[in-house]
Amino acid sequence: MDTALPGKHTKLPCEGFKPTGASLLAQLHTGMSHLHGYLHQIQISETDQCPCGQAKETVKHFLFRCTQWARQRQRLFRQTDTKRSNLSFFLVGREPSPCGRHQTYQQ
Repeated sequence: MDTALPGKHTKLPCEGFKPTGASLLAQLHTGMSHLHGYLHQIQISETDQCPCGQAKETVKHFLFRCTQWARQRQRLFRQTDTKRSNLSFFLVGREPSPCGRHQTYQQ
Protein backbone atom coordinates (compact mmCIF):
# COMPACT_ATOMS: atom_id res chain seq x y z
CA MET A 1 0.00 0.00 0.00
CA ASP A 2 1.18 3.53 -0.73
CA THR A 3 2.55 4.98 2.52
CA ALA A 4 1.84 8.54 1.34
CA LEU A 5 -1.89 7.93 1.86
CA PRO A 6 -4.15 9.46 2.94
CA GLY A 7 -3.83 12.98 1.65
CA LYS A 8 -5.34 15.61 -0.60
CA HIS A 9 -2.29 15.31 -2.85
CA THR A 10 -3.56 11.95 -4.16
CA LYS A 11 -6.39 13.65 -6.05
CA LEU A 12 -4.03 15.76 -8.16
CA PRO A 13 -2.27 12.97 -10.11
CA CYS A 14 -5.64 11.48 -11.13
CA GLU A 15 -6.98 14.72 -12.61
CA GLY A 16 -5.19 14.27 -15.94
CA PHE A 17 -6.36 10.69 -16.46
CA LYS A 18 -9.40 9.28 -18.18
CA PRO A 19 -11.73 7.52 -15.70
CA THR A 20 -10.23 4.08 -16.38
CA GLY A 21 -6.68 5.33 -15.77
CA ALA A 22 -7.70 7.19 -12.64
CA SER A 23 -9.41 4.04 -11.36
CA LEU A 24 -6.31 1.93 -11.98
CA LEU A 25 -4.10 4.49 -10.24
CA ALA A 26 -6.46 4.55 -7.25
CA GLN A 27 -6.36 0.75 -7.09
CA LEU A 28 -2.57 0.78 -7.06
CA HIS A 29 -2.56 3.46 -4.34
CA THR A 30 -4.80 1.47 -2.05
CA GLY A 31 -3.44 -1.98 -2.85
CA MET A 32 -6.96 -3.07 -3.81
CA SER A 33 -6.15 -4.07 -7.37
CA HIS A 34 -6.50 -7.05 -9.65
CA LEU A 35 -3.15 -8.43 -8.48
CA HIS A 36 -3.08 -11.89 -6.93
CA GLY A 37 -1.85 -10.63 -3.55
CA TYR A 38 -5.09 -8.70 -3.00
CA LEU A 39 -7.37 -11.16 -4.81
CA HIS A 40 -6.10 -13.97 -2.57
CA GLN A 41 -6.64 -11.79 0.51
CA ILE A 42 -10.33 -11.38 -0.38
CA GLN A 43 -10.58 -15.07 -1.33
CA ILE A 44 -11.05 -14.62 -5.06
CA SER A 45 -7.73 -16.16 -6.10
CA GLU A 46 -6.38 -19.50 -4.91
CA THR A 47 -2.87 -18.08 -4.60
CA ASP A 48 -1.16 -14.79 -3.82
CA GLN A 49 1.76 -15.65 -6.08
CA CYS A 50 2.61 -13.66 -9.19
CA PRO A 51 2.33 -15.56 -12.49
CA CYS A 52 6.10 -14.99 -12.90
CA GLY A 53 6.56 -17.47 -10.02
CA GLN A 54 9.06 -15.28 -8.19
CA ALA A 55 7.07 -13.75 -5.30
CA LYS A 56 3.72 -12.64 -3.90
CA GLU A 57 2.06 -10.39 -6.49
CA THR A 58 1.92 -7.02 -4.74
CA VAL A 59 1.88 -3.52 -6.20
CA LYS A 60 5.55 -3.09 -5.36
CA HIS A 61 6.46 -6.43 -6.96
CA PHE A 62 4.36 -5.62 -10.03
CA LEU A 63 5.93 -2.19 -10.55
CA PHE A 64 9.55 -2.81 -9.53
CA ARG A 65 10.48 -6.50 -9.61
CA CYS A 66 8.29 -8.70 -11.81
CA THR A 67 10.25 -10.16 -14.70
CA GLN A 68 7.14 -10.14 -16.92
CA TRP A 69 7.13 -6.33 -16.97
CA ALA A 70 10.87 -5.63 -17.39
CA ARG A 71 10.48 -3.85 -20.75
CA GLN A 72 7.73 -1.56 -19.46
CA ARG A 73 9.75 -0.91 -16.29
CA GLN A 74 12.63 0.38 -18.42
CA ARG A 75 10.29 3.07 -19.78
CA LEU A 76 9.18 3.91 -16.25
CA PHE A 77 12.76 4.20 -15.00
CA ARG A 78 13.74 6.48 -17.88
CA GLN A 79 11.60 9.11 -16.17
CA THR A 80 14.02 9.29 -13.24
CA ASP A 81 17.32 7.88 -12.08
CA THR A 82 16.47 8.08 -8.39
CA LYS A 83 13.87 6.61 -6.03
CA ARG A 84 13.59 3.49 -8.16
CA SER A 85 11.82 1.45 -5.52
CA ASN A 86 9.81 4.24 -3.90
CA LEU A 87 6.15 3.41 -4.49
CA SER A 88 4.82 6.80 -3.38
CA PHE A 89 7.18 8.62 -5.73
CA PHE A 90 6.06 6.63 -8.77
CA LEU A 91 2.34 6.67 -7.96
CA VAL A 92 1.97 10.21 -6.70
CA GLY A 93 5.15 12.13 -7.47
CA ARG A 94 6.10 12.56 -3.83
CA GLU A 95 7.42 10.50 -1.01
CA PRO A 96 6.59 10.40 2.68
CA SER A 97 8.98 12.28 4.93
CA PRO A 98 10.47 10.56 7.98
CA CYS A 99 8.04 12.41 10.30
CA GLY A 100 4.98 11.20 8.37
CA ARG A 101 4.24 14.52 6.65
CA HIS A 102 4.38 14.61 2.88
CA GLN A 103 7.15 16.22 0.93
CA THR A 104 6.48 18.41 -2.07
CA TYR A 105 5.87 17.08 -5.55
CA GLN A 106 8.86 16.07 -7.64
CA GLN A 107 8.35 17.61 -11.08
